[in-house]
Amino acid sequence: MGPPPDRPQEKTDEEAAAEAEEINDVLDEVKSTTERLLKEILEEIVCINKATHEGDLGAAYEEEWKYAATVFDRTMAYFYILAIIILLISTLFTRFWLDTSPVTSV
Repeated sequence: MGPPPDRPQEKTDEEAAAEAEEINDVLDEVKSTTERLLKEILEEIVCINKATHEGDLGAAYEEEWKYAATVFDRTMAYFYILAIIILLISTLFTRFWLDTSPVTSV
């Protein structure tokens, strides 16, 4: 068997205070890092929440514009059909009812 292990030397008050200060510095650094990371996480959550909310508003605006486009399309279709009917009637009216003179060959 070998010799017994050396007993650790007892630390002086100055060494113990320096070690405690070092430990406190490390703990403060960990705490500040944790706080910084939590702030970054909170900022990301706020950003995601804002984007989601804006996306919901965007979808609502999109639906309103689709409805407006549908109304506009139908209105233009009615104007187109009305114009075709008026042109058809005016063409038939001028050709058959107004022109009563017989066709003469020259």
